[in-house]
Amino acid sequence: MGYALPLTFTALALTLAGCMSQYNPMPLNAGSDPGQRLVQWERCLETSYAEARKKTADPNAAADLAFRACESDEWQLEVSALRAGAVPDDVARRRTEWRRALVQTGHIS
Repeated sequence: MGYALPLTFTALALTLAGCMSQYNPMPLNAGSDPGQRLVQWERCLETSYAEARKKTADPNAAADLAFRACESDEWQLEVSALRAGAVPDDVARRRTEWRRALVQTGHIS
């Protein structure tokens, strides 16, 4: 009887550990490299901004539309960067710089 509780706990812990190792919302692979994600987000923003400018003369509105269109790329970059050890403010700072560049010049780089 003295072994039942520790064995139950061990079995439960091993089961949960197995479930946790199978749950990975974003697998770590070559596509999760922060540098690649950054380039992907940049391309999305520039393309989306160019398309939005065809529909509106307001560069601020076009930038807003571009950032909304590329939210998933931004989110993937944030997750990838955090996993690589970046500070959360790094992506936010880049977002601010790129938004300003899009509004002023129409390009990020």
